[in-house]
Amino acid sequence: VYTRTAVIDQLFSYGTVPTADTPLLLGWRSGSVVNVDLYGETPNRVGDALYIISLGISLDANQVFANQSMRRTVVATDASQAWGDQNGLYLSHGTMTVENRPISFSGTFNASLLEIALTQGDITSLIGKGGFIEPLPADEQPDQADPATNGSAQPTPTPDPNATLDPNATPIPPGKPGGGPVPAPMPFGLPALQLFDHVSQLWVEFPAFNPSVPHRISNPERYVDNAGTVLMRFVNRAEAGQFGEEQVYFQLATRIEGTIE
Repeated sequence: VYTRTAVIDQLFSYGTVPTADTPLLLGWRSGSVVNVDLYGETPNRVGDALYIISLGISLDANQVFANQSMRRTVVATDASQAWGDQNGLYLSHGTMTVENRPISFSGTFNASLLEIALTQGDITSLIGKGGFIEPLPADEQPDQADPATNGSAQPTPTPDPNATLDPNATPIPPGKPGGGPVPAPMPFGLPALQLFDHVSQLWVEFPAFNPSVPHRISNPERYVDNAGTVLMRFVNRAEAGQFGEEQVYFQLATRIEGTIE
């Protein structure tokens, strides 16, 4: 029992939700897998074999994907620290592109709802009732290739906590070399959210999310492709300080609704 438990813990990360797209049937077979013969000896054959069989599933035409039926993969980043685990996402100054998709299915998905929430430790259940949210106006959209700095000054190092301030020094404006951080780099302690618009083929940024507040994205068909996949880009514009002040760990909740044809 101990050996089998150890194998299961390794395969499924100590009790977390499996990442398989279908239910799995697990079966054990006792006995040695490889026969061993020793001349003049009777070897003690001990072994366990685990068989994992993927079971088929069928989905209704009208479908909702959320929570355990969603999968996410970090596909690109320009940040020094960017990764995801079963519980959340971690991002330092820069960007991180995440592919968020439902379990595999056959057919074409036509999205009618896309709901998103960003949290920092709270558990948020999405029920499709969040307020609608539109992208930022075109003149407020950041640079497509470099949304983290968007032409602002380079990050400044964290000041020495033991330094003595000169009371006669001229203050340096925010955003200038040696000055303070650009105002409001990460509102509410969360990175900015961008979605890839399949119509315009551009990244579009949305207003800052409040923690744990769900939002329904207007015109979801622009951002959810025929496989139900949503491309998200998170942008952390906070200063890359000496002590990691800009690093943020957050959770992503997604719900999509639509029909499968």
